[in-house]
Amino acid sequence: MANENSRISELQSVLRKSDNTSTVNLGNILSPDPIGSPETVSVTSATAVGFASIPVGAIGAIVQFDQPVRVSLSGTPTTTSGLLINGGQPVYLESAAELSGFKAIAVSATSTGFVEYRG
Repeated sequence: MANENSRISELQSVLRKSDNTSTVNLGNILSPDPIGSPETVSVTSATAVGFASIPVGAIGAIVQFDQPVRVSLSGTPTTTSGLLINGGQPVYLESAAELSGFKAIAVSATSTGFVEYRG
């Protein structure tokens, strides 16, 4: 652990801003903390939806739906196209771009997703 802390300190010194006032928090980059309030997303097979309110500072999220959905990070999925995510399977979003581009649609009927944002 001491060796790991030493390496993080070395990396922070390399990433220190030119005005020497602050550094990048590598701990948050390596293991982001929960941020904001968890969100519940209800999706149907009628229309693809994204997240209602992404917290400021969010850099990722973990999402899990109770029923199968199809998702896209850069377009609009349909009930037959997009990445198939089975109920109970977690989805890891790892950037602000993935958060803002995320859309899901239920394969059939309705699916409820639980979202925990990271930042």
